[in-house]
Amino acid sequence: MGERDRPRTLMPPSPETTQPAVSGAPLVRVRWPWLPAAVAALVVVLTWQAALVTPHLATALGLGPSGAFLDLQGLLAANEAAGRGLDPYALNPLDPYQRPLLYSTWWLWPGHPGLTRADTGRLGYALVAATLAAALLIWRVRSWREAIICIAVLASPAWLLAVYRANNDLVIFVLLALAVWMLQRAGQVWRTIGAALTGAMVILKYYPAAAVIGLLRAPRRRELLALFALVAGIIAVGWPSLVPAFEAISRYGFVVTASVGLQAFGIKVLGESVVPWLPAAAGWIAGLASLFGGYLLAGGSGAARSPGSEDRFMAAAVAGAVMLGCFVIGTSYNYKLVFLWALVPWVLRDAPEALGRNQARALLALLLADCWAGGLAMAALNTLGPHLTRAGRAHALTFFHGVTILVQLGYWVLMGVCLRLALDWSRRQLARLASAP
Repeated sequence: MGERDRPRTLMPPSPETTQPAVSGAPLVRVRWPWLPAAVAALVVVLTWQAALVTPHLATALGLGPSGAFLDLQGLLAANEAAGRGLDPYALNPLDPYQRPLLYSTWWLWPGHPGLTRADTGRLGYALVAATLAAALLIWRVRSWREAIICIAVLASPAWLLAVYRANNDLVIFVLLALAVWMLQRAGQVWRTIGAALTGAMVILKYYPAAAVIGLLRAPRRRELLALFALVAGIIAVGWPSLVPAFEAISRYGFVVTASVGLQAFGIKVLGESVVPWLPAAAGWIAGLASLFGGYLLAGGSGAARSPGSEDRFMAAAVAGAVMLGCFVIGTSYNYKLVFLWALVPWVLRDAPEALGRNQARALLALLLADCWAGGLAMAALNTLGPHLTRAGRAHALTFFHGVTILVQLGYWVLMGVCLRLALDWSRRQLARLASAP
């Protein structure tokens, strides 16, 4: 039973007090309980703004040479091309990189109100603001320790890359936060809207199909079947909108990053990263071993313990499933790590009880390391590289290639964690539904 489902016989404490640590001890008054969250949000906003308007910082972190919101600009260029009678699924002369649209025609709706590349700035800031609001909806920071961890994640290079590029993954992040929140509500209407959002996300970006495990939150089997039918119906309606995208993908191939690099993310990257020293098969073997290690890290001796808040457990499991979808669908950038955001509050609040303190600390350290390591290495390479000798650059590239392999191994471990969370939560819900009337 989730925290919100438990019967309550006592009035909740005042927001300005906390429960006494010892029975009979006086209540401790906490002034301004909202202050840690407010400070964290302010620091994050200032950090994001610095990355958006400081070319030297963007260059050092490898965020991109073409200015802020470059992925949003590409989407608006596709809309503008369609408005001019051009084919947005062909090489686009209006885009700095001539990128064709590789997604559903549903992404062309911004062109209907006449939005063009000139609107990139204000739409970019609106999307970034919505992303921060969704992040705060997922995790309501309530202590200074949580505020520090919140800042450490949201101000990491992986998140800065997501904000700087304003990729349409941020749209999915916002929609996913809303869908999970709705599926957790007690009212059936809310859950129905959440299921509809889930179906729409599948058409928009493919990999959110993994989020359908969130439908298992339904209280009864009959409603679960109805929600699955709704998702399937929306996918059927939206499927024709994907035909031009599939044709463009077959014509131009996936427009992806280089499969080797400090910012690369995806199932193929590790195997190709080890090629200079080892066969690609060695990378696959190491990756699968790391995946299994992550699976054990998220379970182990704590598998039978209480997972804590059902809402946080669900959010972490759905996020893990979506993250796995991102990982296997193709090579991309490490801004995909934004989908791990819902794991952080579960790791901080529930994992110490569910997994044990040492495993919870190791998982938190791994999350932070994968958010930061690639970006810090990129900054060091871009800052120090021009001042090194030719021999020094060769040694530096070898070192950073090694860092890339370590980071990729960390991703595989995290995928094992995501797999365990998604499977454990799904099994719990299926067992509950099997015994439900």
